[in-house]
Amino acid sequence: MALKCSFGVRIALVFRVLAAVFTAPLVALPDKHRLLLCIPYSVLEPLGIGWDNKGQHGMRQQESQDRHAGNASGDPVRVHCVLSDICARRFAECQESFV
Repeated sequence: MALKCSFGVRIALVFRVLAAVFTAPLVALPDKHRLLLCIPYSVLEPLGIGWDNKGQHGMRQQESQDRHAGNASGDPVRVHCVLSDICARRFAECQESFV
């Protein structure tokens, strides 16, 4: 579960950086050249979404294998709640450090 949280935070940060990288030339370029930004955006966005989906699919498979092997620890609902709280606190700390 901690792996899911760290992966989610990493994906969010990557997409925020890429959005900033896309927005900067959008503001700086003249009107004629702004449409050219659609070309790399239309290529990079589906690749990023595919990368995200592939990572999530791999984590789901690993969880499924762990459950079938009997490696699941404790009550899954309780473990999920504890990890969600930890993840939420760390995410809030990360956001505060960027401000």
